Amino acid sequence: MSRLDRTPIVIAGALAVFGLVLAPAAHADPTLDEITEAVASVRERSGCPDLAYSPQLEAAAQQLVRAGALDANGYPGVPTPIVATSAPTASAISQAMSFGNGHILDCRNTDLGVGMVSSGEYSVVGLVLGAIRGPQAAQGS
Repeated sequence: MSRLDRTPIVIAGALAVFGLVLAPAAHADPTLDEITEAVASVRERSGCPDLAYSPQLEAAAQQLVRAGALDANGYPGVPTPIVATSAPTASAISQAMSFGNGHILDCRNTDLGVGMVSSGEYSVVGLVLGAIRGPQAAQGS
């Protein structure tokens, strides 16, 4: 954990602040599965239903980690972004889980998108949780 304390953490705008040049993670990247599994594990202990995969929120999460901006990509609900930048990647995942813990445990969130990019040293991990409220909730995402 001492390494965690020394790693730089940036919440929104990490790319702009550090000027990192990052390569996108492939959709089938096992790291994205690791992030999704970490979220599912926390969510399972909360008593909330599982989060559903959302292609709109995944696109939003990928855009968030690449450009530092959030576009809900037509998602019909309320998106909640969570971003962490750290090295190594496992630390960035841990940081994102810590930053987003309250949102992950919020049963109003029903959908999830995950994104990650990395440079040689740093990784940027993004989660976008979504909650569909009001009349749209009955229609689903």
